[in-house]
Amino acid sequence: MTNIDGVGLNVANSARMASEISAQMDKISREKAKRADKIMAGAEANIMQTELLRSQLDIAKQHSILLEDNYNKLKEMYDVQLEVNRQTKIELLRARRYNIAMMIISIIAMLAAIAGPVVTMVFGE
Repeated sequence: MTNIDGVGLNVANSARMASEISAQMDKISREKAKRADKIMAGAEANIMQTELLRSQLDIAKQHSILLEDNYNKLKEMYDVQLEVNRQTKIELLRARRYNIAMMIISIIAMLAAIAGPVVTMVFGE
């Protein structure tokens, strides 16, 4: 393959080098394509994860709103029950005072009922 001036040898070496360079370029292209595919797959997974996270956040937000509504209703019920208990306590004190007054009146009436015949017997004779 070599001729006298060595040009044929250089051409063969150049062709082989070009073939090797081409093979290397193909290998680099395939690796870049694989990396690009991995990056795309990662980006798609990231998008899906972001959508899932948004969905979970929406559910958590709705849950929080429901909990807040329940808390407000329970607080209203508690406040109403407190007011009812306060009113009941006031009514109980009024009833106790009334009962004490009625007991005193009953005792006085009973003493008057007993004293009537006694006074009549003592002073009536």
